[in-house]
Amino acid sequence: MKNICKYKNKVAFIQSEIVFEDDTRIEYLKIKKSQFLTSKDEEEIFNFIKKHACKNKIYNFVLHIDSETLRKLILHMAEKKIISTKTRILLKKCKFVATYSNAEFVRVLNKEKEAGIIFALSPLSEVLPSIPNGSASSSTEPNNKEVMVVCSDSVSPYYNQIFIYFVSEGTTLVKYKVSELTVDLINNFDSNEGYMIVAALDTEAEYNAFGQTVKDSTFKKQVHFIECTQPQSEGVTKIQAKASDIQNSSSGVCINGTEFVGLNTLIPYEKCAAVLCQVWHCWAKLKKANIFLT
Repeated sequence: MKNICKYKNKVAFIQSEIVFEDDTRIEYLKIKKSQFLTSKDEEEIFNFIKKHACKNKIYNFVLHIDSETLRKLILHMAEKKIISTKTRILLKKCKFVATYSNAEFVRVLNKEKEAGIIFALSPLSEVLPSIPNGSASSSTEPNNKEVMVVCSDSVSPYYNQIFIYFVSEGTTLVKYKVSELTVDLINNFDSNEGYMIVAALDTEAEYNAFGQTVKDSTFKKQVHFIECTQPQSEGVTKIQAKASDIQNSSSGVCINGTEFVGLNTLIPYEKCAAVLCQVWHCWAKLKKANIFLT
């Protein structure tokens, strides 16, 4: 008797943060709970991939994971391929689409290690130039700052790229890690021609801490988020009540599920991931048509 496949949709979904939960998994991803994993551990992710590829003949994987987790996974898979020929052959059968990572370093590593991951997002280097980064400092008023950049304390290729990109020396830009930010720093910035705070944050705790600090300050002008991943957080709500203008920048996506109104409306990554999960059987055609943004 032939084995009856228990999976209608031959795709599995991995997320590094709780973005999709049971209700949104069922509604938007159209997959079973056993095809779904939330983890930042590269060994657990690798074992999940290996299990589905070996036992269930599922070879399509949506990697909705952050740049640091993806970096560790690429290195881990490279080590496994060196150790085992069977693993190398198995992973060669698999197709991986990254729907959350856009850091340049990860793309370079993907090519170096021949991981074969294709990317659904445009690179971070195409996002950053669209964000105001100050101008050359005035010799008469060197302390005046127009733009403040607040970056996550998280250590990853993504946040490193952002923090390095913005230059404070000799410019009207000042930058801090979110843990360094104080009400006094914002008040001083506000009183010296500061008009925009650019925020690149990670966890909900960081969004809430940032929002509270801005709320307690005198600043009421523009806040520009780089990929607002916590739009429902208390911190963002406080910013919305205080700032005169809120903007958001994010990568372009290869495909957008505009009809998925229940997902993040500020950045299109979740909608893109949901569409790609549903059209897993069309990945080869999308790649051939150069839809992906590798």
